[in-house]
Order: sequence, then C-alpha cells, then structure tokens
Amino acid sequence: MRASTLRELSSKRRHEGRSDPRPYIGHLLYIFKTACREFEARVGRIASPRGAKTELVSAAIAHQPDPFRVADLQREYPGVSIDLIRHVLKRLRAQAKVKCLGRGAERAMEQGPRNEIGITGLNG
Repeated sequence: MRASTLRELSSKRRHEGRSDPRPYIGHLLYIFKTACREFEARVGRIASPRGAKTELVSAAIAHQPDPFRVADLQREYPGVSIDLIRHVLKRLRAQAKVKCLGRGAERAMEQGPRNEIGITGLNG
C-alpha cells in the first residue's frame, strides 16, 4: 500500500478517538528494515585498501613491548588472520628487524634495535 493510503487508514475515526496508527507504523518499520538490509549489503561490499591490515600489523609490532608473542598480536587485532601476522613477522625476520627467541607456538619475538624500527622502517 502507498504511504498516503496507510496514513489515511491510521487517521480514520480519529475524530471519534478510535484511530489506529498500526498500519502506518508497520509501513515505517518495513521501510526501516529494508534500509537496514541495503546498508548491510553495501557495507559488506566495502573493501579495505590493499595493504591496510599489513600496515596495522606492522604498526602493532613496532609498538609491542619486548618480548612479545603472536598471540599478543592476535588479541590486539582479532580481525587479522594469523597467516598475515606470520607473513609480516617472516618478512621482518628476513630484514633482521625482529628475531625469534625460541621455537614452537608460544615462542617469543623481540624487535631489533629501536632506532631501526619504526612504522616506515617496517614497511620497506
């Protein structure tokens, strides 16, 4: 039904004190629900810029206290996959900006000298 028709139905018998706003309120709720679904669909299509999560992990590593673990990074950024965290750490180890302090899942990591580490230094 059209909104004007629903408004008319809602205001019918208003002069008698027996109007029923439910048809119009129902229509408004339907419009709101449709708008919410469209918004969810559009948000789902928005992609973060390429490399944004890598930058996020790199910045997090630069600000971690020594020693730190992969689990610390996972807790700080739950939306970032462990594979990406490991990839960034592997790249930083190859550049000698981070070093492993052991083996296994709970191994600790440590940053290189602080003057070499920085947001820009991690990305290069």
